Amino acid sequence: MVVRNLGYGNDGRGGPGGDAAPISKPNPNDSRGQSIQGSPPTIPAKLPITNFTVVSDDDFSVAQFVFQGEFDDFVIGHALTETGGVEVESGSNVTIAKPPQFRKSVVDTGGVEVNGEIVTYAPDETGKLQGTRKREFESNGTVITVIEKIDPPYFSGDRCYVAESQTTGISGISLIDINVQARRWKDIELDHKYFQITDVNRDTYTCQEWDFETNAQKLNAQSVLLDAVEVAKPHDLRGSTWDFTLNGSTLIEGKQYDVDGGTAETDSFNARNGLDEAPNPDETEDQEVLPRWLVDVTIIRAAYIPNGTGAQLAGVQSVWQDTNDGGRAFAEKFVAA
Repeated sequence: MVVRNLGYGNDGRGGPGGDAAPISKPNPNDSRGQSIQGSPPTIPAKLPITNFTVVSDDDFSVAQFVFQGEFDDFVIGHALTETGGVEVESGSNVTIAKPPQFRKSVVDTGGVEVNGEIVTYAPDETGKLQGTRKREFESNGTVITVIEKIDPPYFSGDRCYVAESQTTGISGISLIDINVQARRWKDIELDHKYFQITDVNRDTYTCQEWDFETNAQKLNAQSVLLDAVEVAKPHDLRGSTWDFTLNGSTLIEGKQYDVDGGTAETDSFNARNGLDEAPNPDETEDQEVLPRWLVDVTIIRAAYIPNGTGAQLAGVQSVWQDTNDGGRAFAEKFVAA
């Protein structure tokens, strides 16, 4: 008889099944080393909670005033109160500090530098200093001057919202205009003006401002002719733009042009000759500006460019530029048969 090994027993090599016993397994966590990698996060403190509290009229320090007059660093106002829905204006004058950027004392007569610009106060046409300032900055080697005024201006009956402050920057004044009207400095020059050409130069025209109401050159309040103004030509018509001899580099559609006439800065540069080149000596035409500029006749419309146009005469850069409403351009010269 063959006895088969059924695999019983503790060692699995056979033996009676009855002597089998459960095996005791080791604990996998025994003898295991433990460590902390990194550090635990820091829990932020709880934000404080501010509970709403009832406020009284005494907690408010902003009031309305009615504007009465303006000085260099402050304005005069009358307190405005309301009783039973009716506004009552006090008759007492109260001094109110202007916002710092509107005060003459901030820039004073010597001026201060603001973002690379020199800012000073300057009188306007009536000689007033209040609310007027002058900015000067350099552009293309020329000092540009811009006159600005506070806009909107303070005016009679204007409402000013005023706050009480521990310091206003002005001795003896504890109230300051908080500028709810969003006043700011604004260039007082018009965007466009009309001029009559009195002389034509290489890059500019010498002009007088034109008054269509009188159909004549504009006069000031004393009936004196205004100062002459240099107005830049349109860029393509400036002599320094197209004259190859002058700048040694300009090519217009592969062709060269030089001036037909005087070469001084005060000459008109209103015509140009093509520099003929082999093998086509007659390929480049001679040209002139049409319609022509007529001295003491032509009226032009010019746009104000406060940062300068790049066109200069005698080292002074123009801030006005011809908008070329007349459609002037170079055209082939007429040659009689």
